[in-house]
Amino acid sequence: MCLIIHKPAGVEIPGELIRSAWEDNPDGAGIMYMTKQGPAVHKIMPGDCADPARYIETMLAGLPDKELGVHFRWKTHGPITRENTHPFQLPGAGGYLMHNGVIADKTLGEHYGNVRHAMSDTAFYAMTALAGAPGANKPEFWEIVGQDVGSYNKFLVMDAAGKFLRVNEKQWWDYKGLKLSNMMSCPEYQTTGAGNWRSRYYDLSDSYPGTLGARGTTETGTGSYKDDAVVIYLTDNERPRKLSRRERKVLNACLRANSWEPLGRLS
Repeated sequence: MCLIIHKPAGVEIPGELIRSAWEDNPDGAGIMYMTKQGPAVHKIMPGDCADPARYIETMLAGLPDKELGVHFRWKTHGPITRENTHPFQLPGAGGYLMHNGVIADKTLGEHYGNVRHAMSDTAFYAMTALAGAPGANKPEFWEIVGQDVGSYNKFLVMDAAGKFLRVNEKQWWDYKGLKLSNMMSCPEYQTTGAGNWRSRYYDLSDSYPGTLGARGTTETGTGSYKDDAVVIYLTDNERPRKLSRRERKVLNACLRANSWEPLGRLS
């Protein structure tokens, strides 16, 4: 699934997180921050350079004092293009938006069916529902937006004044001074437990195949799994370990298929 990183000024994004995030979400990345001249937006596509993760890491190293947002895209709706890479401008508002999640068809409306072959769900929602949206100084508006898209969707907004706002704040995670929209790409993401791995899962979401694992705290952050992405708990001789690249790909396949069937590949 996609990942949004909200970096406060003066906080570093670890290089290993950038590399892991790009490996998991290689369909494009975007960076947004404010300058004296106005909003600055950079979009990096898979074919732009030989090592996009390294390019992003180098770019961010030059912005240590900037509050900014970084988005790593994992395609669900719309092709892999620069136009479908986050962030998206909010028409008439002058701000920008990043999104993690999937916006339901019933929320997008029937007209999205005419353009879904070319436009992502986020791009369409920003162009229609959020045209002329107010800035981050109107949190009550963005609370309604959060209710509209569902708590499993997270937005990071940067308005025309350069102020940032996180939509569905309770669903975000703390990680080394950063805010993350999910913990799936954290390189040290570990869990504990024992027994048959299938017995370690339970479903807390009606919108995705489900949320797997236990509610609580990890070594890398805290938060609620409710309405979040799939999380898998595997152990090796009672020792916690991080997900392998293959395991992550299988979990991504579950989200794409909206089915648990791909989990059989891990057995």
